[in-house]
Amino acid sequence: MKIADSIAAKYKSLSLPLRASLWYIVCNFIQKGISVITVPVFTRLLSKEEYGNLSVYNSWYTILAIVVALGMYYGMHMQGIVKFREERDSFTSAILGLTTVLVLAWTAVYLLFHHFWNGLLTLNTPQMLAMLVNIWTSAVFALWANMERVEYRYRALIVITVVSSFLKPVVEILLVCNFEDKVTAKVIGTSAVELLVYFWLFIYKLKVGKVFYSGKVWVYALGFCIPLIPHYLSQTLLNQADRIMIRDMLGEGEAGIYSLAYSVSLVLSILVTALNQSVTPWLYGKIKAKKEKEMAGTVYMILLLMAALSLILIVLAPEIVFIFAPAEYREGICCIPPVAIGIFYTLCYSMFAAFAFYYEKKAKLVVATFSCAVINIVLNYLFIPVYGYVAAGYTTMVCYMLYALFHYIYMKAICKECCDKRYPYDGRILLLITGGFSVTGLLVALTYSYALIRYGIVILILLIMFIMRDKLKDLIMQLRTKGEDHG
Repeated sequence: MKIADSIAAKYKSLSLPLRASLWYIVCNFIQKGISVITVPVFTRLLSKEEYGNLSVYNSWYTILAIVVALGMYYGMHMQGIVKFREERDSFTSAILGLTTVLVLAWTAVYLLFHHFWNGLLTLNTPQMLAMLVNIWTSAVFALWANMERVEYRYRALIVITVVSSFLKPVVEILLVCNFEDKVTAKVIGTSAVELLVYFWLFIYKLKVGKVFYSGKVWVYALGFCIPLIPHYLSQTLLNQADRIMIRDMLGEGEAGIYSLAYSVSLVLSILVTALNQSVTPWLYGKIKAKKEKEMAGTVYMILLLMAALSLILIVLAPEIVFIFAPAEYREGICCIPPVAIGIFYTLCYSMFAAFAFYYEKKAKLVVATFSCAVINIVLNYLFIPVYGYVAAGYTTMVCYMLYALFHYIYMKAICKECCDKRYPYDGRILLLITGGFSVTGLLVALTYSYALIRYGIVILILLIMFIMRDKLKDLIMQLRTKGEDHG
């Protein structure tokens, strides 16, 4: 009881921004963590080929969501509600209105030429309609959740997240078990639950904001997002093109095996997303207050924490794959190290790109991301036919390294132009962290046949984290001030 009382007392003593941030991370892990937990279920309910098809559907969804909804719930909305805090509600409801119009317009385009789109994307009509519904519902939830985060309201977010996260797999599994077309059944299950739960968020935000159409907001949003479509599309292609190319070059089964590496590494993507959602407003606050040099210590600790957790996943990859999938997926273990390292570099990118988003340097974002996407596609085209799907993991890893490097270079140029040469990070320290992690992660893969060595590495990492626990606590305490910086 004393321990419980002590934890409760410490929780109550936390500031509202910190308390909210902790719950946002929890919600993100619940929302995406259920997807990780259900991977072993679906790898057994679906054949290897069906799992590959589902992965390709998800890849097309991620790409088309950018084209249809313009990625408005990414940087533009968060930046807008921080910059225009007095008009947050009307701004958000107007963005919801614009998103709805765009989705309806693209639905009409699809229905008029559905045979063409189905053939191009190798999807059927129910899958395409489910995808369009899912694009809209995901945008509605993301826009609503952005507002909850900025205003530190977390109770409703917890309820909505828990309900939708647990309801989706239940409905999906029921449909998959009762219909012959299992891939279509799963995606329809996802869209149906999201429509049922998130539709009411749309009604609520419209009622609060009282604006569906605003010429000023729509022009601002389109002017911000349309130039960034190449950036968001390139970003998505960088993350998704490998699975589509593997299916087309090698077959659905190989795409399924490769996709498992991404499913296993999804826990790292969840962590990156959670960290970004908590840290990005804090970064914007520091930039706004012209305190860029105060970022370094916190960002270094975040990168070290992410590197340690990524190494644990890489080390335990054989055991995780054994739990997650049947024996025919085991050969995909070798893809996990490069995939995990690539995900680490997406966190590095976000620490650098905050400057380009804040100062609206869209051209720099587009050039860096588009270049990496093109390089990735070319490398995949050259090496997948020769070395198989394993090559895609390494080509994508290299491109994510370049992705972070290009954005770091552009960040320095932006700091020189807009921040009076106040550079937030020391390049030598960044190189030590990123280079040390990358080399270690690749070397660890050589120990997969030696369980005792791998377990020793995990114990060593946990011991180091325990020794540095005070610094990790300091990191959390620094992030609690983010609300004071941007609120």
